[in-house]
Amino acid sequence: MHYDEIIDITFKAWPSLVPVRLRTNIGGLLESIRGASAKRYFKLEGDWEIQIKTPSSRYPHDTGGTIIIPKVVIPERYANGVVPPGNSETRLDGASVPFPWLVSFLSFGVLRPLGVMLIASIVHDFAFEHGGLVYRNDAGQLEFRKIKRHIADKLFYDMIRTVNEMPITALLAWAAVRLGWFWVKYGGKRFGEKFPMIAVLFLLLLLLGLGIAITAYGLKVVALFLGAIYIVIFVLLQLIAPSNLGEVTE
Repeated sequence: MHYDEIIDITFKAWPSLVPVRLRTNIGGLLESIRGASAKRYFKLEGDWEIQIKTPSSRYPHDTGGTIIIPKVVIPERYANGVVPPGNSETRLDGASVPFPWLVSFLSFGVLRPLGVMLIASIVHDFAFEHGGLVYRNDAGQLEFRKIKRHIADKLFYDMIRTVNEMPITALLAWAAVRLGWFWVKYGGKRFGEKFPMIAVLFLLLLLLGLGIAITAYGLKVVALFLGAIYIVIFVLLQLIAPSNLGEVTE
């Protein structure tokens, strides 16, 4: 499969994932709620490969190339002496978005990391877990390259715009992962080298507008209005969405 828009993306097959089973013997209401809202993790059935060409105007020169998302991180496989930390199976949680259930709800189910954003989420997840990506160099050897957090988020944004052709979804998803700067670790470290100023300003403007509306019309009126809008949009999406939206295509 080949995609060419903002960045150039090629992959031969869709990644095959296996869900990691969650503990089911949960007792008590609070534990049940926590279990329902917990992240869902997945494992790869085998190594997955994707080729990405990135424009030099937007990315460091070593960001693009043949990226390998390994099923198991084995340090001895890497040629340049720099290896991803750990020696374990790769686990994916879907884009490393804070409060994924809330993001999915507010986006009417569109921003489901392992739904339409599957390809971008897998690459983004691995980068967040290890602080970089694994590449196959010209000699056919594997090498690990460190990538800064905001570059991984930008790659996530461009991949959704390219693969899914959904610029609004890409923007919302990018804002969500940038706001994860406060909660989600990158390469084992919380926070990072670049504060998510644009995403924070966007959130503050949204909250400011909501606060003004509540002050002017009251909490109940605003809640009923937003609820009505949500229901209308949800119904419209069900009516206009393609009938084969959830089907697997080759």
